[in-house]
Amino acid sequence: MAVIHPDRREIDGVALSFVDHGTFHRRDEATNTRADTNSYGVLFDYCSSGPPPWEGAVTTGLRDAIERYVGIWFPGVYLTD
Repeated sequence: MAVIHPDRREIDGVALSFVDHGTFHRRDEATNTRADTNSYGVLFDYCSSGPPPWEGAVTTGLRDAIERYVGIWFPGVYLTD
């Protein structure tokens, strides 16, 4: 995420990861994917013959982090669904 000023360009930025926010924890737990592997907590390339790679994602933790970050720069603004 980045805060972009129209004249001064990017004034702040932060990287939010799926792993840090537990987005794919349930999916990986269900498939016995261990946290010490390269495929843990990542979004795979989409293959039209199978389920979408975001299936089973729990976005609550990531959404909360986004809302906290937005609240720092824009107090009183609430994200909507």
